[in-house]
Amino acid sequence: MRKTQSFFLIYFGLLAGSLLWSSCCEEIMRVIGTGTFLAQEIDDPNAEVIRAPFHLSVYLETEIIAEAPVGMISPSYATTCDREYDNEILVESRVLRCDLPFLFNGDTILAGENLLDLPGVAQFQSNEVYWQRFTFDSLFLSQAIIPNGLYQFQYEMETDDGVMLSDSLQVEILLN
Repeated sequence: MRKTQSFFLIYFGLLAGSLLWSSCCEEIMRVIGTGTFLAQEIDDPNAEVIRAPFHLSVYLETEIIAEAPVGMISPSYATTCDREYDNEILVESRVLRCDLPFLFNGDTILAGENLLDLPGVAQFQSNEVYWQRFTFDSLFLSQAIIPNGLYQFQYEMETDDGVMLSDSLQVEILLN
């Protein structure tokens, strides 16, 4: 009886230790490519034509380059690994351009200018899926006169280890 009790005590001790160890694991990711570039209305992400405030989102292609070995049991969703990135996006390298001019606060924004320099373009970055999001909200659109038409947006950015990322996207905008 004592041996059985010792066996179960050791077994459950190893099991609990494995859970704690695997819940503290670490994944190291690396940005390797451009992934997906898309436009979505804020209130209707499935809209095919932009008629309201919208996001331009860049989902970067990544790969796992290191992860902690798996223990006796896998971590649950409550204890998932924090992702770290081996290479980071250089914020100062981010550029978002449009191929057509428009008006913003009475000034002409020329084709090819960096839209990220305009006040009111919100910028977000997430490490969970590693995306960059640029938001053109109602405040921005109230200050802009963007003629209806087909626009091509292009982003460029670079990681701190020299990976160049670039993609373009055509978007039909009907705001007026």
